[in-house]
Amino acid sequence: MILREEVLNYLLEIQDGETIPPTNLENIIIDFETQSKNLETRDLTQAAITDLGDVPDKLNNFTLLTPDQILELARRFGWTINALTQWDIHNTNFKIWIECILASVAIWDFNGDFWRAVYPRLAEPAKALQGCAVVIHDRVPKTFVPSQAPIWEQEHERGLWEADRTENWKQLFEMAQAFPQLPFLDGGARQALLALRFFDWLRIIRLADRTDSWIRTHFMLESLSLADALRVAIACRNKYVHFTVIERVTRRETRILSPEENRYLRNLLIILSKDKINWPHWLEIFNKYPVRAAHMQIAIGQALAHVDQRACQDYVYSISLDNDSVENQECVERCLSVFKRSTTRARRCILWRCAFECWQNWNFGIEKNNNLTAISRSALDYAVVGWLVEGEEKKTLSDIERSFEKKFRTFELQWHKSETAVTSGFFRLLSQYQIKRHAIDQSVNDLYWLPKSIVYTPEAVDSDFTRAKYSYD
Repeated sequence: MILREEVLNYLLEIQDGETIPPTNLENIIIDFETQSKNLETRDLTQAAITDLGDVPDKLNNFTLLTPDQILELARRFGWTINALTQWDIHNTNFKIWIECILASVAIWDFNGDFWRAVYPRLAEPAKALQGCAVVIHDRVPKTFVPSQAPIWEQEHERGLWEADRTENWKQLFEMAQAFPQLPFLDGGARQALLALRFFDWLRIIRLADRTDSWIRTHFMLESLSLADALRVAIACRNKYVHFTVIERVTRRETRILSPEENRYLRNLLIILSKDKINWPHWLEIFNKYPVRAAHMQIAIGQALAHVDQRACQDYVYSISLDNDSVENQECVERCLSVFKRSTTRARRCILWRCAFECWQNWNFGIEKNNNLTAISRSALDYAVVGWLVEGEEKKTLSDIERSFEKKFRTFELQWHKSETAVTSGFFRLLSQYQIKRHAIDQSVNDLYWLPKSIVYTPEAVDSDFTRAKYSYD
């Protein structure tokens, strides 16, 4: 099978100066010039399909065409080439012309083959790129809520725009969940963005930096690959671009990221971490429940190895400890094991210590009066073990047993307001013991620090009477 780029290059070589115009596209230009009709992208798309709908099949089966059919195809292609070559922003009706040209390009192109074949042959390629920028700049997504929509939908839409206007990223992220499908660029505008992506990357950065809403930013960037969207976000200072890309990678592309995507995401997170005010809000979007962003954990771990102490502390405190699912623990383990391999022991201990203090203060939800009926875990278990192994002076098993026995005897002598409080207090002590006991058997070089399903029983409660008393099996 001949590559599309090779076919287009051949059609360029056999040009004889004659062109066959796409009549429906030219009629749109005439109507616009004589009747001042509004330009609708759907009309452009339909006209291009009517005029050139047979072109893709002919290009795909190029070797089966007769010489006359090939010459006819070259002349039809010639109209697009001539129009693009002659386009100038100073011409009359330059906007309608570039729109029609790009609608035609959308038919001829396949994965950028048109631009790779044509761009080197343009006498003034900068003019063509200027036209592409005009199209992207003028594209505005059309969004509305029907007047007959339920009142709650109208209120939701107003709330979303208010969150967008005030740059309330947490609220905007939550409300954006109601919009799984968003507007996307038409074929002509996609071609404009593709040309800029190939030949004028900095212009994309400048256009993105001028966007002023989430919907419009997503509208512009959605046709770029995730890697390219991340590159744009890294180069931009516009927070709407940052939010758009973070929202996309967190919610809309929940798949295993490529090494390139992980690298770009890491770099973006490092940049975002320098914003003391907004960094906690970004973390709340993708890190409150790590299991919801399982595909991002490698990049987060790599980023943590390069951020400052404050940013590490914000990371720790952003995680909700009330979700003790195994999946959540494993996501944090994946993140922090990457972090562990990527930085020094001194830097690791900064995060480990913060996590240990957070874990101690939380104490399995004691301030929220969380009632335990079994041994509980936490999402920070990996980091807590890290502190006990790398930061704190190593304890012996005897130390751990004596400490637990002392706390347990004190606990048994206390008054408790209910049987539920007694049971909960017992399992809170037992849950604390699990991590401290598990850390004794771990070393710095161990690959896995989580106890998984291992359960340790302290000597002080290892009797039939105590087990029955607290319903501990």
